Amino acid sequence: MCINLCNYTQKVFTFVHELNTNVYKKMIADFTEDEKTLLHGKASSFADKYKCSKGYVNKIISGQRHINSELSKNIYSDLKTLVELLKPKSQNK
Repeated sequence: MCINLCNYTQKVFTFVHELNTNVYKKMIADFTEDEKTLLHGKASSFADKYKCSKGYVNKIISGQRHINSELSKNIYSDLKTLVELLKPKSQNK
């Protein structure tokens, strides 16, 4: 019985250790400062479109919010699309 319990405890410890060492790291937006400047003032429009708060969108833009839910993935995807549209042509390559 102790062997099974010890093995289980070791597996749980290993899993928690991997979580703490970011083996299962969640995605975070990686906008450059120039891209963040392009997105400045756009959070309200995204918040209205996705029926969430402006702060939620700003946290995604600034990298303070993990992109792990369907909502955050959709917002991030649209933000990336907008950045590509707003970037000057010389920066797109």
